[in-house]
Amino acid sequence: MGPRTSQLTCVSSYYCGSWTSVIIVGIALFGVTLRSVNPDLVLVRVEEGWLQESMSSYWSSQGHRIHSFLGIPYGEARRFKKASPYPPWSGIRQADRHVECTQLGNYGPYETTGVEDCLVVNVYTTALQDQRPVMVWIHGGSFNSGAATPRVYGPEFLLDKDVVLVTINYRLGPLGFLSNGKDDFPGNLGLWDQRLALQWIQKNIAVFGGDKNKVTLFGQSSGGIMVSYHILSHQSQHLFHAAIIQSGAITLPIAKSDNHPGFYAQALAKHFSCGSNLTVTSSIQCLEREDPHQIVLEAKKLFSSFLSNPYPFKPVLDNTTSLPFFRRDPFEILESGDFRQMPIMIGNNRDEGLIVSSNFIRNPRLWREFHQNNDELLPLIFFGRSKSFIETDDMNSLKILLPSDIIPVDFEALTAFVGDHVILPLESVTIDLFLRHNPNGTFVYHYTHQNSYGISDIIAQSLPTLFLRAFAQLFGSNPFSLELGVSHGDELFLLFKPHVIPLNTRFTRRDIQTSQNLVNVWTGFATHQRLPQRHLRASNDIYLEIGPSLTLRHRQLWNTSWHQLPKKYFHLHQYHLPSWKDCFGCNCHNLFRASSTVKCH
Repeated sequence: MGPRTSQLTCVSSYYCGSWTSVIIVGIALFGVTLRSVNPDLVLVRVEEGWLQESMSSYWSSQGHRIHSFLGIPYGEARRFKKASPYPPWSGIRQADRHVECTQLGNYGPYETTGVEDCLVVNVYTTALQDQRPVMVWIHGGSFNSGAATPRVYGPEFLLDKDVVLVTINYRLGPLGFLSNGKDDFPGNLGLWDQRLALQWIQKNIAVFGGDKNKVTLFGQSSGGIMVSYHILSHQSQHLFHAAIIQSGAITLPIAKSDNHPGFYAQALAKHFSCGSNLTVTSSIQCLEREDPHQIVLEAKKLFSSFLSNPYPFKPVLDNTTSLPFFRRDPFEILESGDFRQMPIMIGNNRDEGLIVSSNFIRNPRLWREFHQNNDELLPLIFFGRSKSFIETDDMNSLKILLPSDIIPVDFEALTAFVGDHVILPLESVTIDLFLRHNPNGTFVYHYTHQNSYGISDIIAQSLPTLFLRAFAQLFGSNPFSLELGVSHGDELFLLFKPHVIPLNTRFTRRDIQTSQNLVNVWTGFATHQRLPQRHLRASNDIYLEIGPSLTLRHRQLWNTSWHQLPKKYFHLHQYHLPSWKDCFGCNCHNLFRASSTVKCH
């Protein structure tokens, strides 16, 4: 059997878009081989049955053979219900599947991909007969996209070290987070999926050479937010022992919702002519019969506006159900310190605002929309506020946060505007609370390396330019480099090998050194549950700057005006009212503020 190449997939909202067609051309033109066949396959026995490792092998960057077990099922997904453990199987199961959950695709606004039966883990190890620290990855993607596949999260860099890596699939978008606040649509299914995967790891990781008593949960962006939620939830905090939160604070606007969760559920049901009261059995069964790809697609059409915001399907406060994931609002839990103490590393990247501003390079028409609709878009960017929820209080709060003349008019100003006034200060709110209530075990980092290739390059550059960069790299050149800054998500290119991109993301000596530093810090934290020896001390005013070198620095105070605002801006549901617990279907229409396209009645 000859070498095989990986198929393309859209696994993060930040990577999605028509740009990926250039990768198909690159693979076809240059014959890029992402995987090679290994005839020496091993068998392991998990509780559910026998597994044979992947027919395609991976090698760490230092030449260690990696045993890869791909697409291992851990749960059976049931539409809008909590998953059940996957049943035992007979015979030998080939662990060689690349699986992604149903989501929007990457070839156009009306294309979808993935399957509903998607609850799998991928396990990578270099030593089956050992007890090594376990690192469990939760991918990002705004709760709506992404996958654990090695096509983006390849293990080659992390498996230079003596750890076992596990990456988790979980349900996304409306299939993972639709809720009406009751047991028939309980919500938070993506979080429950992750919990079920953590339980599977506790039962089975020993056969892969992992230590079930040394499990570190780590994730980036919405994945980092969900790592925080597992720390704060009584349901799962006992299933792992340390956590790394990468640019994923629970206080960020993307984590918040204005409407009662039932608003989005009933609006979607009415759109499919399933009725508008999701407490009626016939309406529930109607929505359960709909094609999952159509549900994802129509949800996008109904609710998304500026840069796909707001994202309505996300974790919710579910304490009106019989078995809640959250007993109370996660921010209240964090603020009170009522969570399990554990080693936590949390941090962010220097130019987080690039995740927004780089879109304006590719699509200059966004500037017109931004300046013409400031009164609507500023509350959305700062507070996650939907247009129909904007109030005088929000505009007054913006005046506290912003000088009157600060509205950005160019790319650099917009990057600083979003990063320095929204993302970094809101992440600091979360960091400060972890430092206050977990003082001896919270470590802060800040990533500052300008990658040769980063998220902002992919968002901002055209297909022909990306194609030329792929071609030029064959000759040791990197033309058309934008060098925009250090974007949200850039560290991922040096922690994981993204097979879907036919480029060497560790292109320069500085890239390689930074990648080694990231891997050393991340795996060292998982192994020793602290930072490297010379950076040992946890402190309120010290952070570890990560780049080609590791440097201790004093923390910067970001926009502290956020502390003057009402606490509602930090809660999951900013308009959470006591009457919500009795509000289901259209009986709660007075609590909804329907947009022009979605009405309760």
